[in-house]
Amino acid sequence: MIKIRCQKGSKSILYIFLTAVLILSLVFMTSAPLALATTAPGTILIDRDNIQIIYTGLTVGNMATTLDILIENNSSDRIQIVAGTPQVNGIVAATGFMIETVSAGQSTAAFVTFQNSLLEQEGITIINEIRLSFGVSNADTMMHIFLSDTVTINPATGERPSPSPSPQPSPVAETIRLIENFGTWTGSGTRAARVSANSNDFQRLTLGGNVVSSNHYTVTTGSTVITLSAGYLSTLTDGTHNFRAEFSNGHADLALIVNRGFGAVPQTGLPDITGITIIMWVSLLLTMLSSVYLCLYIKKHKGLSKFSQGG
Repeated sequence: MIKIRCQKGSKSILYIFLTAVLILSLVFMTSAPLALATTAPGTILIDRDNIQIIYTGLTVGNMATTLDILIENNSSDRIQIVAGTPQVNGIVAATGFMIETVSAGQSTAAFVTFQNSLLEQEGITIINEIRLSFGVSNADTMMHIFLSDTVTINPATGERPSPSPSPQPSPVAETIRLIENFGTWTGSGTRAARVSANSNDFQRLTLGGNVVSSNHYTVTTGSTVITLSAGYLSTLTDGTHNFRAEFSNGHADLALIVNRGFGAVPQTGLPDITGITIIMWVSLLLTMLSSVYLCLYIKKHKGLSKFSQGG
């Protein structure tokens, strides 16, 4: 009888112990936060209509944090991609903007930019999750191509935006000597400018403060030669365009004039009668009329002279 009681007591203690472990495990699992699956750089976010958007990382700066992506346009259209209103950690952000144009068959790096100060106003100090969508349209006709589903990006580790530093006076950038300007583009070919600087110090080319994609130009030595592609030049309107070549030790301002009418061959086969040419034709016509009038005048007076002599 005693043996039987001991076995029953041991079983009861065992049951109580297992029940306690189970309860504690459930409490721990429900209270502990679940780890988010991280998004690795190189993950394809969008793959549709021969267009891919690839996540390449999250860059934290003093003033802003950027979601870095690579856009590959394998379609036959020049496209424009706009990032929709994003959510950061489940909060609709008052920041986060991107608009990028990519030529057919080209790829370019792009950035969705978040201002750190605006994130801090929303109480966001660590970025764990970003949710957003992308709208794609034809850049030439502005016809809608597609609006993507919402994609979710979880950085490898929660990134903490750095606090915005106190404003500091900007250093005066050195102006680098310009050797040769872009000049005038008349509708065909490329245009090149030459700057007296080391090409290894070149950083970017801007137009009106906006960065020009490196797909639209080449940089070669001698000192630094920047050549704009014919495809990019064809997208510019007639007029003067002011570029800036930025180097690690300064910048150079470059000017390009687009004038498709200059030196154009008339399509009708008739002489071009614009500008100086029309003055030439008017002068020629006046000379011919003057000559005819002079001949008639002389002939008339000769006739009058003979008549008076005969009388």
